[in-house]
Amino acid sequence: MFDRKDDSITLCDIKYTDKPFVLTKDYVDILKRKMDVFKEQTRTKKQLFIVLIAANGIKNNYYSDNMIDGTVTLDALFQE
Repeated sequence: MFDRKDDSITLCDIKYTDKPFVLTKDYVDILKRKMDVFKEQTRTKKQLFIVLIAANGIKNNYYSDNMIDGTVTLDALFQE
């Protein structure tokens, strides 16, 4: 989680798969529930963004295009 100065919070979800991670409707529902619980527990009014940290990235599809605001791969994490 990154609580930003622009009244936004970036929530990170981490997945490790040997291929690009595929978002499904069921997984998007899980992410939405997590966001709802976060909003309820923190009582935040800030805008939430979801970033997926995935070893091999994500496979672009309808769900990834509409739910994920950014993706970080392991290669990007360990670049100098």
